[in-house]
Amino acid sequence: MTVLYDYDVEEWLYSTSPAIVSPNSFSWAQVKYFNIHYIGAGRYAGKNEVQILNSIQQDYVSSRGYSFGYSSAAGLSGSTYEGRGENYRPASNGDDDVGDDDIPGNPQLLDNKEVFSCLAIIGADDELTDKLIEGINRLYRQMPANVVVNVHSDMDATGCPGDKMRAAVKAGRINRNSVGGKLVEKFTVLNTPDRFYDSRVNDDKQPISGGTTTFGIKKYDGINYPSAVEVTVTAIPQKIEEGDGFLGMNSNDSFINWKQSDIGRPMPQTVWLPVSSSGLISIYTQDTIHIILSVRAYG
Repeated sequence: MTVLYDYDVEEWLYSTSPAIVSPNSFSWAQVKYFNIHYIGAGRYAGKNEVQILNSIQQDYVSSRGYSFGYSSAAGLSGSTYEGRGENYRPASNGDDDVGDDDIPGNPQLLDNKEVFSCLAIIGADDELTDKLIEGINRLYRQMPANVVVNVHSDMDATGCPGDKMRAAVKAGRINRNSVGGKLVEKFTVLNTPDRFYDSRVNDDKQPISGGTTTFGIKKYDGINYPSAVEVTVTAIPQKIEEGDGFLGMNSNDSFINWKQSDIGRPMPQTVWLPVSSSGLISIYTQDTIHIILSVRAYG
């Protein structure tokens, strides 16, 4: 399987940051837990999510002697980020080979071998946003059905991931069947996203104008998509030049957040969208731009 992110590691890691590497390969075969962490208190103030992740990677390499320890990350913006991903085993949960957990009654886990970890890019005092929760849920529902969610303090004597995130997990807000804050009885993730619109190849091959535009979602295998749908939005400027970029604005319907990466690749933005009874969705863009729309999951 392959977990999809809003930002692959190549898209957020600065060219001046050390590469994320490890001698330990990753396998889903032993993974039992989707394990949630946080960045702690009073760290990285005034930095945005990408700056924070790069600072963590630089801190890990210089202070600990190894790379960014988390499989993935999610921010208050709702964006998800690849970390070690499925390339390398995480390094966020203690010893790899012996059950060194010191919590009474806790099963003696093989720590990093048995977790796929997610760093919530929050401090101890940050209020959780619905977008953060939904971003974590987007990661979670792509994982094998036997993987259950827990928090770092379930496995080690630590305050991580903080009282607020711990309470959210214990209250069931991290749930693979939660879409846009609503529970659905069954949720299906498509192995291959179902592309239903590409302005580059439509009849007039014209980009869409800024503002709100309505699109019809085609049927998938003859079945109409229900109201709970996740759509991957890839926004592409009409002409890519160094320094170009579009910054989406929130609307009542959805948003696109695109910026040019160091390597010139357009950034996908995954959004949960309400679908009307006639199969229509609305997308808001700040500027005239080409876009590709694909359904990646529905329920």
